[in-house]
Amino acid sequence: EMKDEMKEMMGEMMDGGEAEERELLSRDGGEMSNEPLMVGVFFKRGDVRKNWKQRFFVTRADYLVEYYESEDKFKAGAKPKGSVNLAGYDVVVDPNGRKVEEKKMDAEIYGTNFNGEYAKYEPLTLECFHDTKRRWLFRFQDADQFNAWSDMFGRCVKKVRNGTLDDEQQQEAYNEAVAAMGRRLMKRPSQGKEIDVITEMLALRAWNVHIGGDKAFKDIPGPPALKKTARAKGFQAVLKVVEAAVTVAWKGLILAVSAAAGKTKELVAKGLGPVREARGSILEKLQGAVSNTIAPVQEKVLDPLASALVSILAKASMGALTSPEEVLDSVTEKYAEDRSQGNDASLKGIKKCRTTMKPVNSSFSDLLSSFSGEAMDGVLSEITSRVSSLGDSIDTIKDLLNLGDLVDELQDASAENTERAGYTFEKLLEDELGGDASQAVSKREHVLQIVKEKYRHDARIDISTAFKNFLNSLLSALLFDKVGEACEKLSEPFDSLVPEALSDLLSVSGLLSEVLEGVVEGVVDTAVEKGLKEMQF
Repeated sequence: EMKDEMKEMMGEMMDGGEAEERELLSRDGGEMSNEPLMVGVFFKRGDVRKNWKQRFFVTRADYLVEYYESEDKFKAGAKPKGSVNLAGYDVVVDPNGRKVEEKKMDAEIYGTNFNGEYAKYEPLTLECFHDTKRRWLFRFQDADQFNAWSDMFGRCVKKVRNGTLDDEQQQEAYNEAVAAMGRRLMKRPSQGKEIDVITEMLALRAWNVHIGGDKAFKDIPGPPALKKTARAKGFQAVLKVVEAAVTVAWKGLILAVSAAAGKTKELVAKGLGPVREARGSILEKLQGAVSNTIAPVQEKVLDPLASALVSILAKASMGALTSPEEVLDSVTEKYAEDRSQGNDASLKGIKKCRTTMKPVNSSFSDLLSSFSGEAMDGVLSEITSRVSSLGDSIDTIKDLLNLGDLVDELQDASAENTERAGYTFEKLLEDELGGDASQAVSKREHVLQIVKEKYRHDARIDISTAFKNFLNSLLSALLFDKVGEACEKLSEPFDSLVPEALSDLLSVSGLLSEVLEGVVEGVVDTAVEKGLKEMQF
């Protein structure tokens, strides 16, 4: 009841408007929920003995990776030998290359000897690396298996759940707070337990700002190995101090949130009229106070940058976004032939078949490559040529322009829509056949065109969502970097407008964030809507 009252107070701002309805059909939720996302046999290096052992790996629907002694043990229902939670990890496809960079840095900072070469790990070795947790090493049988599992591990990093918050509103508040912290520290938040994420961000800041970073150990007395050891122990000491402080603060925060929830219930019971009135009044005045500061940045930077990025992204991603149609052509042709011959057939599980989905996976791999390495310099150059007023903001954009997450989001959505399209084709074709399977081949093309239209409709929804998520994150950080400090100063006088009795429910800093986010959302919505029309997808 309290949530309903709060949503009513916030109106469409919290409700987010009515979502566009999808047209592709979906199988019953339980029909595929217990099936592993991916399985495979490859080698894992031990953590203590450092020996390599072959194991049977299973990626669960929750993106937790389990490994068993063998496939037979797995099928027999045995307990896994262990599990891998990749929240907060980096998936490294060239562990030798990472070690080269690490040793180069050690040589520069500590004076250690390094000849520029490192080749300890065999080809097809994949590393899952974390600054403070166990390092995982895997070795695969061939390039196809290596590529498939590196892609899967990358998805596990982003999607595995490792948080402790079950309440939806608390989770949303945490995500917003961490995103704001990331904007202030100019660091992209990692995934993982809430305490771990906050600790990592604050420890790195303390290490770099208060200690001086790794280079602070460059000139201490002693041989290079001693300097490197001192640095490692020093960082661990900072990490533990910060972790202790964050843990205490986190527990106190959870207690405070519970207490605030109790107070909120009391206020809801009394009526939210005063809260609504005060909030609306302060928000309106706050918007007026900061509008002159925001307007030039919106006109000269945000609007043209959003339009340029949507145009660049739409053009680059068109091939990958249409690649599932090639898969649908192939699988529906085989399905219709089987049905016309009186055989049972099913398109269930298309998205999990590596061979079937190869055109899609290859297209998205190419798309990711077009946003990586030297190709990224080309993207930045095109942005600069289209938006002449960026100035030194291009450096900030370069730090924040992580297109890997966008590509992953689009690829996940395309795979899911391909699965749904297959099921939709099954249902529509069977309805067309009316029990006469001999007509399956002749009716296939008509049904397929209907399904492709539905696929494109649903794909447009996902493209819009993915582009908006990406642009909102980038432009919010850029706007805060440009005007955040100035707007905070302008908002300080408004603290006195918050009635003392409502201070637990109204925050001027929170309302300011809402104003800035509202500006960005307006810019992004306009750019994406225009871009999708021009895309003609």
